[in-house]
Amino acid sequence: GTVSGCVPFFAPSGRPYMPLKPHKAAVTALSTDARGGYLASASADGTVAIFPVRCTPPGAGAANGAADGGVTGGGELSEDELQVLDMGCGPLRSLALDPQFGHRRERMVIVGGDRGHLVLDRRGWFSAKREILHEGEGAVQAVAWRGRGDCALLAWANDKGVKVMDIVTGERISFIERPGSSYHEDAAHCRPVIRWDGSGEGGAGLGLPPQEKRGPPVLFIGWADTLMRVDILGGAEEVLKSAIVAAAQPAAAAAAQMTLAPSDSAGE
Repeated sequence: GTVSGCVPFFAPSGRPYMPLKPHKAAVTALSTDARGGYLASASADGTVAIFPVRCTPPGAGAANGAADGGVTGGGELSEDELQVLDMGCGPLRSLALDPQFGHRRERMVIVGGDRGHLVLDRRGWFSAKREILHEGEGAVQAVAWRGRGDCALLAWANDKGVKVMDIVTGERISFIERPGSSYHEDAAHCRPVIRWDGSGEGGAGLGLPPQEKRGPPVLFIGWADTLMRVDILGGAEEVLKSAIVAAAQPAAAAAAQMTLAPSDSAGE
């Protein structure tokens, strides 16, 4: 996304496609569903845009000069395919699309704003509902959704730290305090990065081996110079809880720009 509110599309070769401009201010976050069939963008103007993305295999579009494949989206979308929602909670900073968005009758998206609101929007054929899940602890800087059957988990980061919620029951599972180093003046520009292990979060699969996917849900948190791994465990009467199983302090720049790979997510 761009500061002018555009969402550009590019072929693997780098060739640009017609961009989409659903927003009047900067695009601040992007999110896809698990299959990559839908893309959502959030903006500082308080709106969320949701639209389908259809890929063309390499060679299929050769007659149109798209031998390297392509994406049907952006300016090629019809008006009824693009949905723009005014979330009503001020400038948005973070976004998570339901990983099963394209397969549900009731479609959901969660956003976090500069004013401290974490908002869930649900829409069905004849219904629409909006709910504030959390507020009052500073800007919601990051959101990550792990959706997989009965184990649908939401994590978000605000000025206090990272919280985890069971979306199915609405129960708060955990609070992980932000690292002390993140308060340092030099780390003021380092936004937190949170990622699930890839077994259930749309658009963030890490290619983990099957034996890793069968383990407990794993949340990775990168903030300033600290990288944490948090396991979500089943306790008495199947009540979920969390445990920080690893914490490290790599170079601050590396944590601030964290990109998880399979080797990063393997536990000891």
